[in-house]
Amino acid sequence: MEIRSQIPTGDLTLLSDRTSQFSSGRLHIHHYLRDHSPLIRHILKNPDLALSDPECQIIKSDNTTTVGLIFRDSYKIVIKRYNTKNTWHRLRRTIRRSRAENCWHFTRTLRSLDISVAPAVAWIQEIQVGLKGRSWFVSEFVDGISCLDHLKRDVPHAKIEKTLGEIVGILCKLRDKHISHGDLKATNILLSDQGPVLIDLDAMRQHKTETTYRQAARKDINRFLRNWQDNPVLLATARQLLSAQGFPTDSRF
Repeated sequence: MEIRSQIPTGDLTLLSDRTSQFSSGRLHIHHYLRDHSPLIRHILKNPDLALSDPECQIIKSDNTTTVGLIFRDSYKIVIKRYNTKNTWHRLRRTIRRSRAENCWHFTRTLRSLDISVAPAVAWIQEIQVGLKGRSWFVSEFVDGISCLDHLKRDVPHAKIEKTLGEIVGILCKLRDKHISHGDLKATNILLSDQGPVLIDLDAMRQHKTETTYRQAARKDINRFLRNWQDNPVLLATARQLLSAQGFPTDSRF
C-alpha cells in the first residue's frame, strides 16, 4: 500500500483541506483527511460493500450510475458509483478524467468561487490491467429540497425572483471562468438554508475557448429554461433574469 499526502493548490490551503492518496488492490483512493470516521474508513476500504450495506438506501441504480445514502456515526454520506458499460467505454475513460474525479475537481473549483456544492469526501478509481474501470464519488449529504419541487409550489413571486436570481448569479460566476455544468436540470440544484447548491458535477467542464463555452452555455440555459416550460410565470421570470445578465434565452424546446 502506498500512501502520499498533499495540500491542495489554489485557494484551498486550509488545514482541513489536506488530502491523502493511497492504493489498495485495484483501487486508487483520494480523500480529505478531515473525514476519518469508522464509516468513512468502511467506505474507502470497499465502496461496493458499503453500497450493499443493509443500512445503505439505494436512491438510484441503472447501467450508468448507482447512488446510495448511508447514515451512521452522525454522518450522512452519499456514495455515487459510475459504472463501466463495456470495453469501449473503459478505453474512452482511460484517456480522460473519470466522472468521479471530475466531481472532485470541480467541487474544489466551485468552492474557490464561493459557489455552494455538496462537500466532497473522496473519489475512488478502479484500475485493471492499466485501464480505468468504475469510479466512486463520496460526498456529504446536503439537506435541501430540489429547486424544481420548491418553485412549483405556491411560492410568492418575490421569493421566486430571489431564488432564480441567486441561481443566475451562480451562472454568472461560472461564465467568468468559462465553466459549463452540462446537466442543468432543476433537480441538480438544491435549495438549502445557505441558498442554492449545485450537485452532479460529473459533466462539468471548463472551456479553453469562448466559442466552445458559448455553445455549452447555450445548452445549459436551454436545459434550465426547459424546467419551467409548463409554468409561464416561472419561465418568464427566468428568461427576464437571464436576459438581464446577457445570457441567450431564445432557444426553443
